[in-house]
Amino acid sequence: MTLSNIYQRIPKRYVLSLLGFFGLFNAFVLRSNISIAIVAMVTPTIDNSSDNMTIMIPAVYNWSTTTQGYILSSFFYGYCIAEILAGFLATRFAGRILFGGSVGLCACLTLFTPLCVQNGSGALIFLRFLEGISSQDTIPWKDIFTSLPVWAIITAHFGTNWVIYTMFTELPTFLVKSLDFRVDKAGLLSALPWLPLAISVYGAGFISDKLTEKYSTLNVRKFIMSISFTIIASGFLLITVLDNEDRALIVVGSIIVIGACGPAWASFGVNHLDIGGNYAAVLMGISNCFGSTPGFIVPLITGYIVQNSQLKREWNDVFIIPIFISVATLMFYTFFAAGELQPWALHSSEEHQRVLNNNAASRDISEHNAE
Repeated sequence: MTLSNIYQRIPKRYVLSLLGFFGLFNAFVLRSNISIAIVAMVTPTIDNSSDNMTIMIPAVYNWSTTTQGYILSSFFYGYCIAEILAGFLATRFAGRILFGGSVGLCACLTLFTPLCVQNGSGALIFLRFLEGISSQDTIPWKDIFTSLPVWAIITAHFGTNWVIYTMFTELPTFLVKSLDFRVDKAGLLSALPWLPLAISVYGAGFISDKLTEKYSTLNVRKFIMSISFTIIASGFLLITVLDNEDRALIVVGSIIVIGACGPAWASFGVNHLDIGGNYAAVLMGISNCFGSTPGFIVPLITGYIVQNSQLKREWNDVFIIPIFISVATLMFYTFFAAGELQPWALHSSEEHQRVLNNNAASRDISEHNAE
């Protein structure tokens, strides 16, 4: 059996899922690499190689916490701008062109990071901005932007990403500066919570499918969101009340927080399809645009709040914010979310179904004539 025959036997949805996995894997690595690297770039190192001597080697880059915030947030300026355009282009062009092209371009731009860093923080910020941009019918814009169920999704997306980007951009620095973990160990501990996130997304999706067999789509979405944000708020509360000596429990709290984001994604992440029909790609672009804003807001706020990164009480102020955002997000989503196709999306869905029916009828006629 040839490789071609083996490939033909593999279901195409598995091939698409595998390619999508590697594409998103690369996109996530390109997005997160600076969050880990910047800790080593601005942290002094100790050289014990000489006999009976300890030498403190200054940090390579003497960037303030505010400058670090700008660097960490710069990627998301471009990422946010590109989202609505990406949602629109997704209705016009093949997904492989947009997806493959954006990841490839972002990878090429990332190669210039060492060169830009040598020319100062401004060059690095501009490069990350370009990387963010590269990571990305008549449309009833007015109806979409005046729809409360759409804003419920946007709010849920914003709240979830505030949590994710708080941990995504700030956790490595918090572990090294405040909890005194080594940089290499902090990198491992920062990556650890994302495994429970992957598991919880899949598990919540499976449970949601089972629940929708007995209960309405809307009630299932709200139920999953309630569990997710309740656990998220509890995890952040645990982190804030613990002292530096309780490092292990704080790491457990970070795992709980990030892992609990999975059910939220499994809820609002598919809600675009529930209410938008054929406009789901556009809705995803819109919600991802607003949902990406915490990517540049969180580092900026953290840079202003945390002036001495060794003081945990200053980090507590950073971690308290997501608690309030989680509560507000859950309340808004509970009151205004919807689980059925909205009136402004019905025309598009009916038209799409009519095209499918016409294509099926034409195929039947062609087969009949061939006989």
